[in-house]
Amino acid sequence: MRALSVTGVGGLSLSPAPTYSACTAAPVNVPETPCTASYTYTGDANHNGSSGSTTITITRAPQAITWAAPANIVFGTALSGTQLNASVAGVAGGSAPGALTYTPAAGTILSVGTQTLRVDAAATINYNAGYKTVTISVLYSMGACLGDLGHTILQPVNYDGSSVFQQKSTVPAKFRVCDANGNSIGTPGVVSSFRLVQTVYGTLVSTVDESVVSTTPDTTFRWDPTAQQWIFNMNTKSLSSNMTYYYTITLNDGSTINFRFGLK
Repeated sequence: MRALSVTGVGGLSLSPAPTYSACTAAPVNVPETPCTASYTYTGDANHNGSSGSTTITITRAPQAITWAAPANIVFGTALSGTQLNASVAGVAGGSAPGALTYTPAAGTILSVGTQTLRVDAAATINYNAGYKTVTISVLYSMGACLGDLGHTILQPVNYDGSSVFQQKSTVPAKFRVCDANGNSIGTPGVVSSFRLVQTVYGTLVSTVDESVVSTTPDTTFRWDPTAQQWIFNMNTKSLSSNMTYYYTITLNDGSTINFRFGLK
C-alpha cells in the first residue's frame, strides 16, 4: 500500500497517518473488511486545506513455486525427495504459503520414457492456489544385466564390431535391458524400431534407412522368457559379402543400441 503524503510548493512534505473508517487499522489479511483511508490537511499560512481518501481491499496473492527439472532416473527407481524438491514462497514478510502436494506422490515407480510431474500449492487465506509441472526422463539401466552386458548387443555379435559372419547365414541379434533392481525387462513395446542405417564397402560409406529382414515369421524383436532377453534372427541372404553393416535398435526410453558386423 502507498504511504499517505501531503506535498506542496515551498518544501511542504508531510507523511501523516491516515484515519481509517469501517475498521480500526489498515487490513492485513484477505477476510478483513475493506477500509476507507482518509486524511484532511487543514492548511497553513501558505497552503489551502485539502483532503483525500482511498479504499483498501486485500486480495489473494500468487505463490511463487520453484522447481528445476529433475535429473534422469533409472526405471524402477521410486520417486523421492531427490526429484520432488520444489519450494514455494509467498509475499516477503507475509503469512506462510500453502502446503505442497506432488502428483505422482513419493514412492511411485514411473513408466519408461518422458513423464510429467506436478506439484500443487494449496490455497490459503492470503494466497491463491498454484501449481508447476516439470518433465523427467525414465531410462533403462546402462549397467550389467543378469550377469552380462546390459543395453548392449550380445553374443554371437561382438559388441566391439569385430564379428564377421558368412553371407546368407542367420545372425541372431540379442540384447537385455534391466531396471534399477537388475530385473531384465520383457514388457511389450521395449523396442520402438530396428533399422539398417549404414553400409561400408572398403572406403565407400553409404547412409541408408532400411528395415531388417528376419529368417522367422517375426517382423520385430521377440521376448525369450527362458534367456530373459530380446532376440531377432537377422536374414543376411539379401546382403552382400565383403561389406560391413551398421544397425540401430531404438528403445522406448529414447535410447539406442548400435552394433555392426561384417559379411564374408
